[in-house]
Amino acid sequence: MNLNRDFGDDIISGEAGIIKDSLKKDAKQYIFGIDMHEIPEVEGDLVDGKYYGSLPKSFFMWENCKDKGLRIGKKALETLKGKGIPVCSYKEILGEPNNNGVIWYPEGLKNEMYLASATFDAYLSKHYCKHVVTSETPVIWMLDTRIEAHLTVLRTALEEKKKGK
Repeated sequence: MNLNRDFGDDIISGEAGIIKDSLKKDAKQYIFGIDMHEIPEVEGDLVDGKYYGSLPKSFFMWENCKDKGLRIGKKALETLKGKGIPVCSYKEILGEPNNNGVIWYPEGLKNEMYLASATFDAYLSKHYCKHVVTSETPVIWMLDTRIEAHLTVLRTALEEKKKGK
């Protein structure tokens, strides 16, 4: 079971239900949300029953934020590249338009699962946060590289939020 895809109307897992109940209980707007993922090694790159071609073997991220002035994706990716961490340059990732390693929402929204707000980041964006990021690292990377990539995005977000962005 993929908990990330269990935030639609039909909850399957107890874990997703607990998270949703906890968020509803506090019922507040958060400044920022981050979801750290790993890109699986999938036979034939079949994800959720759909073939997408080759999944990236490099870093990429989703950034859901209507206010383009608040976005941190470009800065985070520049920092990652400066550290020698490869960033995905595919034209599309999972059917979404890739902008040098970042998929921006709402303008890039093409995936049916996101349209249904069934993923955790889409659910957060719809109900609790104006700015949500999902960072993705390949499981084939060494653990320390994956951790550094995710922490770089988190540090970038915190630095920008501290500045009032």
